[in-house]
Amino acid sequence: MPLFRLTDNRLHRFQNAHFGDENHERRLEDILVNSGAQFGVVWISRQGRTTRGKRPDLLGLAADGTLEVWELKRGRAPRDILAQAMEYAAWASNLREDALEEMAAEFPETQSTLAERLSDAFAPTLGCWNPPRINTRQRIVLVAQDFEPELIEACQWLALHDVALVCWRFSYHHEVGGQELLNFECVLEAGAPVMTAKSRSVYPELRGCERAVGLADGSLEGLLDRFRARLLKADWSHVYAAIAWPSSLLAPYIREGKSGRSTDGRIGIDIIQGWKPGLFVGVIADGRDHRVTPSNPELGADFALVLSVRKVGSPEAPAVVGVAGEGGRLNIFFRFRLD
Repeated sequence: MPLFRLTDNRLHRFQNAHFGDENHERRLEDILVNSGAQFGVVWISRQGRTTRGKRPDLLGLAADGTLEVWELKRGRAPRDILAQAMEYAAWASNLREDALEEMAAEFPETQSTLAERLSDAFAPTLGCWNPPRINTRQRIVLVAQDFEPELIEACQWLALHDVALVCWRFSYHHEVGGQELLNFECVLEAGAPVMTAKSRSVYPELRGCERAVGLADGSLEGLLDRFRARLLKADWSHVYAAIAWPSSLLAPYIREGKSGRSTDGRIGIDIIQGWKPGLFVGVIADGRDHRVTPSNPELGADFALVLSVRKVGSPEAPAVVGVAGEGGRLNIFFRFRLD
């Protein structure tokens, strides 16, 4: 489609040109780095080195904390750009938050902290935006003036298998010695953000609530993680004063499984060291292990107290006693380990 500049009711046609004939790839990087807000991303790295000495073009963070891996081509993108981007995404999935903060601190012309930059970028436009958990998901973003058909087909197949991919195709137009135009067209945007080993377990209660109220996938879990951190810092001395148990075993901690998550589908803390007796305070994020269901899935997970005890005698099946409430009322579940 031709583009025209309108001057004095007269059309002046822009010439469609090959961007790579007149520009280096670095200029395309410059344009995108200066225009992150147009794509909903805060940049944290440009041509940074991976552990294998390779250099992803751009790394950025979206409003929901997803880490985006951008690969750019000033002309037609070959098929190997996808393998390259997937390699970088796999590497990036293992980056801890402190490593990302160090990257962001070294980003050119950056003096604010990463948290400040995210807040400045997203809070004014999203209103009730809260700082998300960072890099629990990744998204691959490919930018080129054109794509080989086989590459788009491969991206579509990956998208069908829940790999988050975005392909931006741009066209370049200019007047001789005058104004330039870039037109970006999204030719593929599909797939849920790739969930890493740190966040692969699925919490049905949380996902149902997020869909019901229009929250981003994983955002509610991030809020509950911060709630757990507040529980860990709380003063439990008044509780411990009422528990007749060795003082050496009375200390709040987070019981984690092999994945780094709380065990048994729970997000919260244990306030007694050990399993039996054990006392958990928090929420049941996945009720299947505890054989409970949320009182209202659209309101999210239920607050819970979980008491684990050992019963002496004949073995019995686990039993759950629940006190269900309505609306915003508190729900308390007591789980007894009868083994």
